[in-house]
Amino acid sequence: MSYISNISLEPDAQAQVIDADSFGARYVSLRGFDRFLDQIGQTDVGMIVWPGGALAENNDERYGIQYEDLYSGDYDRPGLSDLMALARDEHLSLSIILPTARYEDDLEGLRVDAADFFTDLFSGTFGELPDKLVMEMGNEFYANFHGIDEAEKAEHYAAVVNTYAEVLHTLEGEFDVHPENVEYSIQLGRTEDGNAALIEAMSEDALTLPDMLSTHRFTHSAEGADRAVDVIEAAHEMWSDTAEELGGEGPGLYLSAYNAASLSRVEAAEDFLSTHDHDGLTVDDLDLDGRSNLEFEQHYQDMLATRAMGMEHAETLLQTFSDYHAIGAEAAGVYGWDLTHSGASSYTDVNGEAHIFVGGQIQDMMAESLNGTRILNWHDANDHTNDDAATAYAFDSADKLVLFLGAPKTLDGPQTVQIDLRGLGDTAGVWGQSLHAEVPEDWHTLFNVPVVEGVDQTPESLKYAEGIREQIDLTQDGNVMSFDFTRPDEMVRLVFARSDAGIAEIAEWADGAMLSVDPDAFDDTELAADDALIDTSGLMTHETLPDDDLFSDDAHFAEDEDEEEDAMSADDGGGDDGGDMGGLLAALVMGLLAAAL
Repeated sequence: MSYISNISLEPDAQAQVIDADSFGARYVSLRGFDRFLDQIGQTDVGMIVWPGGALAENNDERYGIQYEDLYSGDYDRPGLSDLMALARDEHLSLSIILPTARYEDDLEGLRVDAADFFTDLFSGTFGELPDKLVMEMGNEFYANFHGIDEAEKAEHYAAVVNTYAEVLHTLEGEFDVHPENVEYSIQLGRTEDGNAALIEAMSEDALTLPDMLSTHRFTHSAEGADRAVDVIEAAHEMWSDTAEELGGEGPGLYLSAYNAASLSRVEAAEDFLSTHDHDGLTVDDLDLDGRSNLEFEQHYQDMLATRAMGMEHAETLLQTFSDYHAIGAEAAGVYGWDLTHSGASSYTDVNGEAHIFVGGQIQDMMAESLNGTRILNWHDANDHTNDDAATAYAFDSADKLVLFLGAPKTLDGPQTVQIDLRGLGDTAGVWGQSLHAEVPEDWHTLFNVPVVEGVDQTPESLKYAEGIREQIDLTQDGNVMSFDFTRPDEMVRLVFARSDAGIAEIAEWADGAMLSVDPDAFDDTELAADDALIDTSGLMTHETLPDDDLFSDDAHFAEDEDEEEDAMSADDGGGDDGGDMGGLLAALVMGLLAAAL
């Protein structure tokens, strides 16, 4: 088998240099802060996003800019000053959500609350500002504002954002409201009409205010990850053009919440009741805690089986990250840390031990290796509908080249993969590591999940699949480097150093020994071009990928609320306390990667 690349390997013109802000973790404030810190402390998270979107928009008893520290003193959770202190101490960026929906019919109240909040912020009441503070105005206005359609909701949201911008403008004589380490972000809609209405309704101050435009993406599967990209690209361009006409600068793009579309038991129960005739049964009748209704329990497992779980979850995160960074994302945050839903990145078990699931591990592998790179377009060729196909993601810079290569889902034994090193430009050495998923044998006990006799709970077990990272053996024979895929869905990361600086940087965090690349050993070995394992000669883009019948952006809107019910009404088990392209530019046609059974 072989892999022939017949495409330019230049980064997309919109792709930004990736930095730590692309590896954010959202603290939703539903469980103890110590739990969250224990979990992210095992990773290379670069930004904290706070709080949960539904909490910020819909729970004014707990969170709001009218409170002394943004979080009500009636609840034992950290406030803004605590989050800022953490960000300063750990040199993390901090992104916070400012409420908007509650002010839809109270713009005068917003003027008072916003003036007080910004005065406190810029006068130092919450402490010294962190290295970067992002203030995101609102969360999913299309789900939280009133209106007959998204366009009308956008107009109402715009009125609130305009008021925030007006307040900031009035404070400019007293404070520097837009220092280098403070950025503002305004949320885009999901439709062309909604975004057009949003931009039309914005004041000039609001149009020129944001440093970034926020968007969210939750997809059932990797093949649908880029389904909304065209709408976001068009809105981003429209906003940028309008801001520049007004003398401002075009904003960047912020993927402020993304993940695989998760599934709560409440959502599954509502689906069960809507699709089955049960003569007036209610959610309470389904015994969600005791799990005595076997018909519903089977329905729940069947629904989970259609979601991206285990290594499919990891690949969905990687594909979504790639699709949005290709169109210019410069920051991103995963909604999935310390959650009970499918698609969780982490959780704490009944013994108080923090677990990093496979989704959290793939984010960590990206975070430690991708800083300073720009994304190449290999991800556009991935065909997630073909279980026999492998997948590829590539990120490049002057000092390193990072490849993530995914094994076919149908792999039933070791498969040797060969890479023609001549096509990669100058490389001095390479490190290799694999990621696979393993479910703890005692997952029922660890995560307080009842055993349901007569129902196969395998789909649910994948919620708790931990990400296992292992070093892999790499060899060079002439101009060919080889390694083995050993498991279906396995993800292999190869990090090539291009320079002495690259070697030094990678050696600080990479495990295992580097394979030194010897260019003097190259012997012009040609790799076969037939039966490609990964073939990008007919590059597929987001315009030509097959439709994702399961795609729905509505599935996650109630997640924060469902998660809140889980956290506040039951014992959750763990407790509630606490680039430069180098030689690639010339490599338009090359034999790159071959696999031999």
